[in-house]
Amino acid sequence: MDNNLLGKYLVILIAFSLSLPNFYFSLFFISFTIISISQLFNCFKTKTSMFVIILLLHFLVLLLGLLNTKIYNISFGIKDILIRIPLILFPIMISKIKLKSINTILFSFSLGVIFGVIICLINVQTTPGVYGQIKQIYISNWYWNSRLVEPIDKHPTYFALYNIFSIFIVIRLILRKWGGMYRLFYLIPIGLLNFAVILTLESRMALFSLPIGLLIYFIYKINDKKIIALIVMSFIGIGFTYFLYHPAKLYNIRILKLNEDIGIRSNIYKSSFNLLKHNYIIGVGTGDVQESLNYQYRYDNFNLGLKKSLNSHNQYLEETLRNGIIGLLSFLFMILFPLYIALKNKNSFFITLFFFFLVFMLSECILNRQQGVSFVSLFLSLFILRLKKDNK
Repeated sequence: MDNNLLGKYLVILIAFSLSLPNFYFSLFFISFTIISISQLFNCFKTKTSMFVIILLLHFLVLLLGLLNTKIYNISFGIKDILIRIPLILFPIMISKIKLKSINTILFSFSLGVIFGVIICLINVQTTPGVYGQIKQIYISNWYWNSRLVEPIDKHPTYFALYNIFSIFIVIRLILRKWGGMYRLFYLIPIGLLNFAVILTLESRMALFSLPIGLLIYFIYKINDKKIIALIVMSFIGIGFTYFLYHPAKLYNIRILKLNEDIGIRSNIYKSSFNLLKHNYIIGVGTGDVQESLNYQYRYDNFNLGLKKSLNSHNQYLEETLRNGIIGLLSFLFMILFPLYIALKNKNSFFITLFFFFLVFMLSECILNRQQGVSFVSLFLSLFILRLKKDNK
């Protein structure tokens, strides 16, 4: 089989498996990596080479950060760099894929999210003691051992982001009339289930950013402001109705437990900024971030952060701690450059997705996990593929 065709199928399978248990994702990702590396030296011949060069500059900063890393932490620095390899591999392989495959890849991602939800539903119904005594779709099922199906092992905030993307994919496919005459019968239920899961996950970032994302999307897509307002207010109304009739008792609603979460986050950010005061130029080194944070937690008497070895919970802070201002700028350029192109081309779908990337990175270090990097890399690469069509 041709490598390009094989690469296409592997991208589809990776998009599908992002929401599944880690075994399936790892299986497809290893195969994808082998095929992508074989294409590595041809990447500069493609029209996506400019973006690849931007990504390579980001990796150069990470590599230089190894020079600022303690010898015994070099292995951690190399691991951090290897985790981000998909940022290079996905643009290389996806650039070889035909443009008409974009919607197929997007639909496979949404379908995988639904399969992930089904797995969680099965786990919730077959595992006692979930989220207190409440039987609901709380996706952080890595907190318990399932009796029937392997947990998907996704943080609730990450899985909420997956469901948000799935909603916008469904909207895109419906507006583009993709999937034949019966598309509404399966696309609309997918979108509604995604929204229901977001409510149940109770991710504050997801619930606060979703109405804004919808507003951004429809401002670019629909000229009638009344229709835009009606759509956004409908989602907000459904959200308020959910909280009025939440199946849990009031004290069990996670989103209302602000004081506890704010206290933890404020301590994390306090220690991160204290560490940053003395390392804002070149950072602490590519492999020294977590160790340096732990030392700072100990100095600041933040025992929970030290015990759990918490990261900075902010991608912008994390990049600055790692490689200083240069590291932050290389990271921002990697994200903001495609956003600028999307704004220039008025591509409402990708403008909205980049908005969610920027917002969720305020509270999470998405690029610290292999699946988080692959998730970002997938959609960045699909945008570059779309851009190639617009430039023809």
